[in-house]
Amino acid sequence: MKLDKFISASSKLFLGIFNPLIVISIAIAAFFSSEHFFATNNLPLKNYLIFLYFILSFLLPNILYYTIKWSLPFFRLKISTPKLRNIFCIVTILTTIFVLIMSIKIHLIPLLIEFILSILLIFIFYFIITFFKEISLHILTFSSLLSFFVYMIFFQDINMITLFLISILLIGIISSLQLFLDIHSPKQIFISFIIGFLSTFLILFII
Repeated sequence: MKLDKFISASSKLFLGIFNPLIVISIAIAAFFSSEHFFATNNLPLKNYLIFLYFILSFLLPNILYYTIKWSLPFFRLKISTPKLRNIFCIVTILTTIFVLIMSIKIHLIPLLIEFILSILLIFIFYFIITFFKEISLHILTFSSLLSFFVYMIFFQDINMITLFLISILLIGIISSLQLFLDIHSPKQIFISFIIGFLSTFLILFII
């Protein structure tokens, strides 16, 4: 019994650390750490951008969400899990819109802007579709990240093979944990993967 609780807690912790919000930070860090021409100049600026996007696209929405969530008992408010999920989506969508606008204004590399746009659209799609069906936001976003690495490798000639393999491993682990915790079914995970991968790839390829 104790072992089951430990495994369950460890699984939830892993899913919490590798939550959907982290993918923008990973893509930014991966690109600016690559050997690409645009990523080899001005090291202080690269580090600043990586840190800035980590703060704005990962820490900020998490802080806002958990501040709202943990303040609810103080006001004696009880909100169901689906409504909490909606609050998370709204916070995430708003912060991602801000990140996208900022990226355009600072003239971030178009490819990265397109990826941020694809993630924003995935968050919006998830927010709408969950009123009707259950899908995995984790798999949606990490399959989107995988699609980004595939595009970088085959269409931009940027060596991201290691990150591509790590992404596949992460998707496998996340899928297994969600099945273990009975959060999603195999069908929901498969559909989420297809939608996340294809949507980002099409945006990167067409725009």
